[in-house]
Amino acid sequence: MINNILTSKPIKEKNIENNLDILSCVPKEMRDYIKHGCDNKGLNKSICLASTLCGIAGLVGKRVSIISPNGYKIFPSLYSMNIAPSGSNKSSSINYALDKIEDINQDRIDNYILKLNKYNLKMKEYASQPKGQQGSLPIKPMGNYPLMGNYTWQALVSGLSYKNKHGVLIRNDEIESLLDRVTGGKNQDEKSLLLSALTNGSFSKETKMEEIPENINKLCLSIIGSIQDDVADKYYSKDDGSGVLARFQLFTYSVSKFIPMKSGIDSDNNNPILNTHNRKIIQISNIKDIYTPNIGAINSISDTEIRLNNEASNMILDFFNNYIRNEELLHNKSIIQEYIRKMIYTVQSITLCLHIYEHGTSNVIANEKTVKSAICLTKYFYNMFIKFIEQDLNKISIDDEIKRIRKYYKSMKLNCDGYFTLGVYFNKRSLVRGASSINTSNEAEELLDLLVDNSLLDKLLIKGKPTYKPFISGVK
Repeated sequence: MINNILTSKPIKEKNIENNLDILSCVPKEMRDYIKHGCDNKGLNKSICLASTLCGIAGLVGKRVSIISPNGYKIFPSLYSMNIAPSGSNKSSSINYALDKIEDINQDRIDNYILKLNKYNLKMKEYASQPKGQQGSLPIKPMGNYPLMGNYTWQALVSGLSYKNKHGVLIRNDEIESLLDRVTGGKNQDEKSLLLSALTNGSFSKETKMEEIPENINKLCLSIIGSIQDDVADKYYSKDDGSGVLARFQLFTYSVSKFIPMKSGIDSDNNNPILNTHNRKIIQISNIKDIYTPNIGAINSISDTEIRLNNEASNMILDFFNNYIRNEELLHNKSIIQEYIRKMIYTVQSITLCLHIYEHGTSNVIANEKTVKSAICLTKYFYNMFIKFIEQDLNKISIDDEIKRIRKYYKSMKLNCDGYFTLGVYFNKRSLVRGASSINTSNEAEELLDLLVDNSLLDKLLIKGKPTYKPFISGVK
């Protein structure tokens, strides 16, 4: 009964980025690159790491797949949610992680515009010829540029269905508008697509838009999103159970409100660490194009398949059958359970990204070392997610309990018939006599101790006896 009155204690704010050197789980070139950004630019390590992995997933797209232990083909799809206060270098950390990918993306856009202009000229010439003398229909070029910023719904569908058959990488530095649309029910189609894309599902929508097919098979989408911590609370505290928020698996959370600026103006010039990392990114971008255009925009698709060796396959099976199942039994909140169930896709997507970064497609067998690193990274992001959710739940619980305590005080004041008055000292005997829901001295003592622990009561010793006085702000 007492626990129905107050079940939560105040928590102390702390930075929950754990002390593990998580960068030891990534290839040396990636580790050196992220460490350089953190040491010389004051960037956020977790955000750099999550954004780098998402960037690689978006760049790889459907050109490379990994074959899961049960034989399914998985293309890399990773959603990242970066929660931190304003001024904590969220955008700068993402900029750094995507620096070379941004350059590659712009080059591809410029190249696509040139090809599109040539295509339009050929189409005009084709249309000007008499029927029967037109020759072959010109083939519209593919965009092949993965990165999108704040997108329109039509642009996303277009990007996934025609302009970039490999997949799309979305970057949204203020993801609140997207969350409003998909968690508030404003755009059910967009919500359906985001739910399906993480697991390479399909998407179907009737549309009259030119050259956009109704069906998109094997979705491949990665998202890098960031949001301020106080704004994130309203979404995660009122999760609608749809699974959208739980799909943001590369979850980072920092409560640091100030990151000192560091001097690193000349540190990037001909820096071997940056050059080595950038060469890796360029090599990934140059993986053989899977897109083979044919007349009528019917495309043949082939991809490089990465397979797991026996030890790596057994590690993933153990991760699923033991770790994931055990974690699911520990938590009963739907958003946590949904997150846990999607971790099996995350660990395989990360395995693929780490393998491609380190070996390219020259080695098509992923080993147990890579899988072990992927599991370590998956658990790292999961731990931050759990701590954020639990902290968020505690905040809500404390707020709710304070409201209940205030209501309870008001009830006691009405029922105590002079034995208890707010602002007046009292003891547990007067509480037992005055409050109808408190029947024994032990129950009264337990309640009073909880209220003191939560700074809702002032405890004093008067004539050697514990005496209490309520001082909840605003209680009347």
